[in-house]
Amino acid sequence: MTIAPGDIVETANESFVSLHLPHGEDVVLPSNSRIVVKRQGRNGTRLYLERGELEANVPSQHDHSDVLRIETPTSIIGVRGTHFRVTYVDDATLVSTLAGEVALSHEGQTISVPAGQGARSSAASPVQTAALLPAPTVQEGGQPFDRSLQINLSKVEGAVAYHVQLARDPNFRSIIHDKRDTSPTIIFDSVPQGFYYVRGSAFDSLGI
Repeated sequence: MTIAPGDIVETANESFVSLHLPHGEDVVLPSNSRIVVKRQGRNGTRLYLERGELEANVPSQHDHSDVLRIETPTSIIGVRGTHFRVTYVDDATLVSTLAGEVALSHEGQTISVPAGQGARSSAASPVQTAALLPAPTVQEGGQPFDRSLQINLSKVEGAVAYHVQLARDPNFRSIIHDKRDTSPTIIFDSVPQGFYYVRGSAFDSLGI
């Protein structure tokens, strides 16, 4: 379906949405997320993330204008070409830059968050930055499909939580399941038989 400025896109538990935007940007909303489309067109797209998370892949642009702007209640993220994630939870905005660079504006201050770095901003504290933790590896193991599926991740030093996503495609545009836990062993209930891609992330005490 086509979305337009003023539309609200919301995902419930275990539901996922992919958006393809005018400048070639691909945005994925995992479960329990909500955005408002504030602007969309030749001059760029502006999304307001009310809650939850989004992940975006933005093609490199030849001009110097931000083709994608993500707003949250506490910050503004300006993007030209990059791969990044934004989460708004517990009155804090969390940014993780996987490739390229994003500009994070918070209370009159703008900082660059390059690839391999993350930042946390909230109304109650200044911007905090940290290097992204290395991705855990998926270890051998698992259970038959149509029953509980167990994903075993390697432990990452400094991690306080782990996140696993299952998808139908290698670019993770069609996510089937995602789950976060303090343990590197993640169990999904009743996964249908099929072929899936899996990836894991590790989060530090800042939530980055």
